[in-house]
Amino acid sequence: MGESILDKYVGRYFEHYLVCTNYEISEEGFYQLADLYLRIEGKDTLHKLIDEINLIDANEDWDAFVLHLKRYESNINRATIQRIASVAKCVFESVK
Repeated sequence: MGESILDKYVGRYFEHYLVCTNYEISEEGFYQLADLYLRIEGKDTLHKLIDEINLIDANEDWDAFVLHLKRYESNINRATIQRIASVAKCVFESVK
């Protein structure tokens, strides 16, 4: 991976979303994270996050994010960050 995953996604919305707060690695924790992000950042930034998540999915960059995030959370894996992203999308759909 020649370029850093953070260089590829210059908005860094997903990275910020994942490391900006301490949340429980559970379904409830993922919804709490999405709700907190929406309340702090607002709908426009949540929309930018969802756009970036869709781009990450289209580019199949989940594993690169896992490698990056292992520095912060050793128990993180692809399925977990995909579920976190899915919950963010659900919350966005409920407020758009």
